Amino acid sequence: MALWPCSWDIILNQIRKMKLIFAILMLLVIIVSCKEKREFDYWSYSNLLAKNSAKKMANQNHLTQCGSGGDIRGGTVNRVFLHFMSNMTSNEEQAIELLFKINTALTNAFNEDKKIRPFLKDFPFTPNNLEIIIGFNTKNTPTELGNISSIHLYDDKVFYIQDEQKIYVQ
Repeated sequence: MALWPCSWDIILNQIRKMKLIFAILMLLVIIVSCKEKREFDYWSYSNLLAKNSAKKMANQNHLTQCGSGGDIRGGTVNRVFLHFMSNMTSNEEQAIELLFKINTALTNAFNEDKKIRPFLKDFPFTPNNLEIIIGFNTKNTPTELGNISSIHLYDDKVFYIQDEQKIYVQ
C-alpha cells in the first residue's frame, strides 16, 4: 500500500502538464516580445536632419542657428523651419545667394535621405516645404544704404527688409 493518496502516474502527468503550460507561456512571451516593433520616429529624425544640416551651413557661412522646427500635421513632414543670425552686413545679392545656398543644402539633405523620404509630404522636397529666416546684425554697424536687415524664404517666395524696414518681394 502506498503512503501517498495518489499514484505516481497522476503526479507525473501533473508535472508534464505544468511543463507544457510553462513552455506555452514562454513561447507566448517570446512571440509578443519579438512582435513588438517600435515605429520609426520620423519627427525626431527630421528634426535631427534639419539641425545637422543647419549646423553645417551655419559653420560654413559664419552664422548662428537660432531656431528650428517643423509642421508634421497628417503624419508627414510638411514643412521645416530654420532661423539664423549673422554678425555681418549683407546687400541684396549676398543675402539672396546665402539664402539659396542654405535652401539647396537643406532640400538636398532631405531628398537624399532614404529613411525620411517615405514621411515627406512632397517628394522631392522643395523650397515650398521650407521656411528660412536669416537676420543680419545691423545694430553694431552703421547701416549703409542697400544693406539687408533680414531675408525670409516662405512658400518659395523671398521677402527681405532693407533701408528702414521696407519689405520687398521677389
